[in-house]
Amino acid sequence: MARPPCAGPAAGGPSRPVTEVEVEARLATGGLKATWQGVMVEGPGWWCVAAIWTRRPTQAGPLTFAPGDRLLEVYWADRWYNVFRVAAPEPAGRLRRGARRLKGYYVNLATPARLAEAGTAACRRPPAGAGRPRLVYVDGVLDAVVLPDGRWRWLDRAEFRHLLGLGGRGRGTARCGSATAGAGPDAGAGGPARSAGAGPDEATGTVDRAAWIAAARRLAVRLARDAQAFVAGLVPWDDLERALDGAGTVPVAPGADHRQPGTAGRERAPG
Repeated sequence: MARPPCAGPAAGGPSRPVTEVEVEARLATGGLKATWQGVMVEGPGWWCVAAIWTRRPTQAGPLTFAPGDRLLEVYWADRWYNVFRVAAPEPAGRLRRGARRLKGYYVNLATPARLAEAGTAACRRPPAGAGRPRLVYVDGVLDAVVLPDGRWRWLDRAEFRHLLGLGGRGRGTARCGSATAGAGPDAGAGGPARSAGAGPDEATGTVDRAAWIAAARRLAVRLARDAQAFVAGLVPWDDLERALDGAGTVPVAPGADHRQPGTAGRERAPG
């Protein structure tokens, strides 16, 4: 099967300089799920963030997030998913310096991302640091793991069904949602949506049950056709990796994990 066209970051490398960023994953039912920091490059309609995993080992189906793993995360302004490539550092002295072994891809069902400029009150939270923008999205709970050999599986399907049940009586509020919410997966076009003054809370509407179902179905079709080709062909991963490696900035490890009731003491994968 032919590889899908690269509709995200174009080959030849990112078009913007590297900056520090804080990523903010919100809950579709309201509230904050998790935050972490990294370094970012951006282009028209996309952002790529690099970070290092420093929490304790965390199992996500067949994929394990381990201390030292490199996360290369790609977000879009008009797609209802984001994708993390997870790679482990090779032992010292083996292959080239800085070489990494691909462990797999972690796919989040999520609203399109929004970038809040440094100094704005995104989601009514103070800035994480001077000059650091905040990349915000709403997590749809449903995730998938794709291994390098093409095997893949869904995660958190029961939680996704629960989310749909919560929204069955009407529209579920998705604070910090997307301006394209409700229009279906991969809706919208143009460059990254930015929060110019008000945070994503005030600037966007709600995400309803039908929108989540449509997004999940669209993602399921793409994974079922050829999961490995889908994730590998989304962006020029190696070009982005080299661009961020050469930035001269060490990514900051994933940060605070804001757990919800019932998840105390249980580590979760990002997103």
